[in-house]
Amino acid sequence: MSVIHLDNRLAHYEVFGRGQPIIFLHSWIGSWRYWVPIMDLASERYRAYAFDFWGFGESDRRGDQFSVPTYVAMLMQFMDRLGIARTTLVGHGMGGMVAIIAAYQHPERFNRLLTVATP
Repeated sequence: MSVIHLDNRLAHYEVFGRGQPIIFLHSWIGSWRYWVPIMDLASERYRAYAFDFWGFGESDRRGDQFSVPTYVAMLMQFMDRLGIARTTLVGHGMGGMVAIIAAYQHPERFNRLLTVATP
């Protein structure tokens, strides 16, 4: 289990493999565990990351700032803290919305974007 401090709160994340980074973003009522099978496959060629948004999984649950814009900021802080300059994003549901907005706001930070079941 890995944790990182973002905005003075603990965020849980996991990382598999080596290579170019790819970040997986879970949906509402989910966690990083949703991505384990695909992270395992991706880790053969990529460094696969997945983290729990605040309020989910093993990340901090304090506060009420659980919104897509807050999660976009969380993603960008996560990338900055881990030194990920540019990556591919894969998002499911709400995580897909976070990915789309992050890529729109910061196109220079993302190689590709894949969303699944995004509203």
